Amino acid sequence: MKTIEHKIISEKETGKSVKEFEIEVGAETFEQFRLKALQKYTADAELPGFRKGKAPETLVLKQVGEMRVLEDAANTVINELVLALLTEKQLRFIGEPKVSLTVLAPQNPLRFKVTVTLAPEITLPDYKKIATEKNRAQVPPPQVTEKELEEALAHIKKILSSQNPAGEKEAKPFELTDEHVKKLGKFKNIAEFTEKLKQDLEIDKAARARERNVLEIVEQLVAATKIELPEILVEHELDRIESEFSHDVERMGQKFDEYLAKIKKTRDDLRKEWKDNAEKRAVFELLIPHIARAENLSVPKEDIERETTHLLEHHKDASREVAALYVERSLLRQKVLDFLANTK
Repeated sequence: MKTIEHKIISEKETGKSVKEFEIEVGAETFEQFRLKALQKYTADAELPGFRKGKAPETLVLKQVGEMRVLEDAANTVINELVLALLTEKQLRFIGEPKVSLTVLAPQNPLRFKVTVTLAPEITLPDYKKIATEKNRAQVPPPQVTEKELEEALAHIKKILSSQNPAGEKEAKPFELTDEHVKKLGKFKNIAEFTEKLKQDLEIDKAARARERNVLEIVEQLVAATKIELPEILVEHELDRIESEFSHDVERMGQKFDEYLAKIKKTRDDLRKEWKDNAEKRAVFELLIPHIARAENLSVPKEDIERETTHLLEHHKDASREVAALYVERSLLRQKVLDFLANTK
């Protein structure tokens, strides 16, 4: 995709690891985006006396307002241009770029400022040595015990028992039969089902042990990393932790504010409790691209495209460029974690 024609009015450092650009998009170029924004409103407009999408642009503009159309056009330009600019400048930045409009008016150039916090200098620890020593010392998870197997079977019996129609429940305890397990999959009898259940429990145990081991490797890497951590990055991680926690609370059927009232804490109280974890997460996020470059780890473009398309199906108003960047970082993080887990 061709980059929008623009010029950089100024480029300067406004603080430690902070860079500011002022960008101008010419009046003629910006007018093309204004017209596209207006056409979008016209296509959706339903005005008295006109079929949908057939009202004159002058009437639509009067209803919507010139400033709203200009703001939509400006957002389209900014979403496309900012990431292209930072990529072109090969800047490693952290957090979200901050954008502020300086000129937004009809028949005028669009001007805006972009402020980014640059990634700080970082001393990469001996990640291979740390991962190798931890992986070699890893103790295989214990085998599934008879008690664990019995508890899993009891849970399945409880589910099957609750699915029986009213009136069919037996007075005696629910007994698992060959007929029951045949409905759960391609099992000949209870013995075959029980063996498969035991294998699944062992796989789950091994996966959880592997996950714990990787988290311990990350902890050691973070502890061995020398860095001056910018506060903006810690705040960004705190925002992510709060968003994740709030989502979990609401998924359990409770509003976040009601939960806070119940535990008698404020958002600030929780953010203080989360700060240590946020700092660790922030350091590891900075380590990821360094390890990836050192080990030639990258994410195939087709994977980024596929996952970005899937993400946008659930977040239709999001910028494709921003979504693609998020997807690439997420997939690269997983590649680095897999690399650390398999280094021996």
